[in-house]
Amino acid sequence: MAELYVLTAVINPGKSLHATLSSLYAQSTHRFRHFILDGGSTDDWEHEHDFSKYRNTVLVKKEDGGLYEGLNNAVACVPDGHAFMYLHAGDILVDSAYIEKTLACLRLPDPPNLIYSDITFHDESGTIVRNFQAGSFNQKSLRRGWCPPHTSVVVLKAYYSAVGPHDTSYRISGDYEWLLRALMRDPKIHYLRTTSVSMLTGGLSSSRSLLSALTKLKEDYRAAKLHFNWPVKVVVLKRLRKLNQWRIF
Repeated sequence: MAELYVLTAVINPGKSLHATLSSLYAQSTHRFRHFILDGGSTDDWEHEHDFSKYRNTVLVKKEDGGLYEGLNNAVACVPDGHAFMYLHAGDILVDSAYIEKTLACLRLPDPPNLIYSDITFHDESGTIVRNFQAGSFNQKSLRRGWCPPHTSVVVLKAYYSAVGPHDTSYRISGDYEWLLRALMRDPKIHYLRTTSVSMLTGGLSSSRSLLSALTKLKEDYRAAKLHFNWPVKVVVLKRLRKLNQWRIF
C-alpha cells in the first residue's frame, strides 16, 4: 500500500517554513512522511523550529547545485512502491483533508500514476492574488500551452523513475520540462477537484522581475521544443492562459 512522502527542498528559508509546517500538521490525517532537504543553508533556519512537534518530519542536509538537483535528492529519499509530492517553503496546504483524499486515490485497485489539483497564489500578507484552476487533462491540450501546477502534483515513485529525474541544467522551468515528459507518456492521471496548495509569490517561477520572466520564457521554449513542432505557439499560449488567473484589485 503506497504511502505519501511530502518533500521540501530548501536553501536559507528563514522563517518561511512556519506556515508550511503548520498547514501540513493541520491535515486531517498524519499518515505521511515529510523530508526537508537542506541544500547548504547558512542562515541557521532550523533553530527557528521545534522539530519535536513534527514527528513525521526528517531533516536531511545534503549540498546541491540548485533547485532541481535538490528536488532530485529529495525524491531519492522516497522508497520504491510509494508516492510523493513537493511542498516548498512558504507554500501551504489549504484543503485540510487533501492528504486524506490523495491517499484514497493511491489506494484504489488501479491507482493513477499522477494526481493533480487546483492551486492559488498568495502574497506575504496572505492575500490571494491568483487562482489556478487546472481543469481536466487532455494530452492534446499540452500543445495549447496547458500544464498542471507542479506544486499540486503527486507522483508514484515508479512512474518518476520511468520518466527520469529533473534536468538540472534548467534554472526555473525544470518542473515544466519534467511534466511534459511525464504527460507525453500518456499516464494514468487523476484530476482531484480541490484547491490543494497556496503558493507564496516571489519564488523562481512566480517572480515578476524582468530577468526571471525572460529566463522562464527562454527555458519554456527550450522545453517545448523537445516535444512540439511549434514551440513558440505553445509558449505564447501558455503565457496567455495565465491572464485570467490574476486577481485585479
